[in-house]
Amino acid sequence: MKLPFLLLSLVIPMSALGANVDIEPIPDLPLGNTPSASSMGRVPSAAGAWKFSLGGGISYAPLYEGAASNHPRFIPLLEANYNDGHIFVSVLRGIGYNFSETRGVQYGVRLTPGHRRKQSVDPHLYGMGDIGFTPEVGLFLNRRFAPWYVSGGIATGSHGTHAELGGGIG
Repeated sequence: MKLPFLLLSLVIPMSALGANVDIEPIPDLPLGNTPSASSMGRVPSAAGAWKFSLGGGISYAPLYEGAASNHPRFIPLLEANYNDGHIFVSVLRGIGYNFSETRGVQYGVRLTPGHRRKQSVDPHLYGMGDIGFTPEVGLFLNRRFAPWYVSGGIATGSHGTHAELGGGIG
C-alpha cells in the first residue's frame, strides 16, 4: 500500500469562524511540535475539555489501494478530542482512545471507515464489483523523536487485515 504524501496543509483557527474553542494540532500528524502550555504562559486546559482542529491539505496518492498511478485530491483535516486527546473523533484517524499519558508517545484502539472503491475508476477493475465503506477495528502506535516521528498501526475489517508504517520529520 502506498501512503499518501501530504504536499500542503492549512489550519484555520476556529476563532476566525466565530467559535470560541481551543485549537490544537492533530496529534499523530506531522504538523510540527507544539510548545507545552507552560512554555507559552498558558494555564493547561482542564481535563474533560473539548478541543477542535480544522484544516485541509492536498494528497498525491492512488485512487484506491493497488492503483498504478497517483492523483492529487483535497484531504480535510477535522478533529475533535476530549480529555487531552485521550478520546478522539477524526476524519483521518476515526474514533478512538489513546491510552498514553506521555506527550511523545501515543498508543490505543480506534474504529475507522475502511477504504472504498468503485470498479468504474479503472478498466482493470471491471467485473470485480464495487467495495463500499465498512468499519475497521485497529490498534495504533505513534512515537516522536524530535524532530522525527514514527507512526504505525494495524486494522482489520470485512475486506481483510492491513498494517501501516510511516515516519517523517515535522
